[in-house]
Amino acid sequence: NQSDAAASSIYYIRPNIDTAWTTDYTLTTSTVGGATSLISYGGQLFVGTDNVAGSFAKVLVRSSVGAYTTSLTATGGTAAVNNGFLSMINFGTNLYAAYWNNDAPAIAKVYKFDNSSLTTPYSGSALTLRPYMLSFLANNYLYVAGGGMGLRASLIRTADGTNWSDLTAYLAGPITETALPLYGVVGS
Repeated sequence: NQSDAAASSIYYIRPNIDTAWTTDYTLTTSTVGGATSLISYGGQLFVGTDNVAGSFAKVLVRSSVGAYTTSLTATGGTAAVNNGFLSMINFGTNLYAAYWNNDAPAIAKVYKFDNSSLTTPYSGSALTLRPYMLSFLANNYLYVAGGGMGLRASLIRTADGTNWSDLTAYLAGPITETALPLYGVVGS
């Protein structure tokens, strides 16, 4: 949702029970734009959102009784249009949420939530200031990949959630891209 006038919502359907989708929550209630990522963690649904200029994106959490609350409000710079939590993943016993803010300078962070406290174990710099759109697990590592219009693809990884390695140099291609990167993960 890139407009203050449009209302985005979370819907659900119970397969083989319901015949239509039901609105579970209207995101404007939490003053956010649209849903950009969803994940289950600790028995609750976490919803990554984006937002309009001037307002920071949030991660919302839905309790088992259907109540939505704010788990995290992003920080860093001035909130630019479409700042948001673009991907989330469970790694070990923690939830990781990748955040992007196209401010000047840009903000790229990975937040870590252990069900009680929140930290920022990774903040991008130089070639890792990218919107991280993909998070995946492989060979006991958490990988986070990103890129965008005019931004070369970037790849970072961690084995422990605290120490991160920049693997961007291993990605082929020109420095300036003119299209959005396409990512896919194939498991064995």
